[in-house]
Amino acid sequence: MDYRWTRTFSSAAAFSDELGSIGAWVGPRAGQWKRTQGQREDYTLRRLLVAWRQQGLLCFPLTVNATTNEPRLPDFLLTFKSDQRIGLEVTEAGNPEWQAKLSALEKDHSQGKDIAEEILPYGTRENATGEIRNAISEKSDKMEKGWYRGDDCDLLVYDNTSWFERITPKHISEIASGLRTPFRQVHLISGNYVFTDIFGDEPQNIDVSQDYDIDFAEWIGEQVELLRNRQFSRLDVEAIMEELTALAKSDQRALRSHLRVLLLHLLKWRYQPDPQNRSWKSSIHNARAEIEELLTSSPSLMRELESNDEGQENSVSTAYRKARKGAAFETGLDLQTFPESCPFELVEILDEEFLG
Repeated sequence: MDYRWTRTFSSAAAFSDELGSIGAWVGPRAGQWKRTQGQREDYTLRRLLVAWRQQGLLCFPLTVNATTNEPRLPDFLLTFKSDQRIGLEVTEAGNPEWQAKLSALEKDHSQGKDIAEEILPYGTRENATGEIRNAISEKSDKMEKGWYRGDDCDLLVYDNTSWFERITPKHISEIASGLRTPFRQVHLISGNYVFTDIFGDEPQNIDVSQDYDIDFAEWIGEQVELLRNRQFSRLDVEAIMEELTALAKSDQRALRSHLRVLLLHLLKWRYQPDPQNRSWKSSIHNARAEIEELLTSSPSLMRELESNDEGQENSVSTAYRKARKGAAFETGLDLQTFPESCPFELVEILDEEFLG
């Protein structure tokens, strides 16, 4: 079977990296970059996965397959480590006329028209809950007729109704009352809130707005506020550890990148002296300035440059291997022209007057 995309989440620790940009962005309603159905589906899936992770319901490894536009298949197929497999069908709740109006207004807005008053009047709570119930009923009828079969299947409803107030837990019983559905579970996304298993005995209400997989800047602000108020028990400790580790690794990568550029130009300066020029000298100066800035803000990075007693590569030897190949490519000289081991001492590499 062909899939739109496939992603395997190997562990809880790797979840954020492996989630990547899936569902992080959805296009506008109108215009050249008009949102696609796949974007809308991925957007809602991301929020459900984040809510499940907060609830501790994700089992790893987890493989997610995004299906193509075959209407009788659910939009996603999820396979958990226990070999449990469920489908996930995504639908949007909202009056079609309202959706068309929003698209037209967004197009007018993109053309610079003043639409401040055109959005009124808003819908009502009764309309919103009714439209959500209709969306669940329509999908349930299709499943009763044989759609989305072959595995247990969940339904994920995105609230795009004209009622601008947020659905709250007290409205969930109103939505589910009297409805019967063949879906394993039904979930609802309303704004920044994900309601999981709304037909279950204890539907859960998860705020994903300040989860760093949804809005990193918002998450940072929330963590800072918790620290400021010394509410340590509420800190997202695992995510903070993950981000701090990633920050340290980014500095290490930056150091090696600037080292590679510096060593490449030092090699060119020494072994291809005829075309020495101001541009090379400028590149050497700029790379040293970047390295100096990194070492000033994080002096412990100096350990990355120094030799060790265990015979392991340090950042200099790693960067030099790449610089040697780059110098051979850029100069056209044979690779053997350049020494296999770095010919420069660390003190020379960092000396702003040294050119080789």
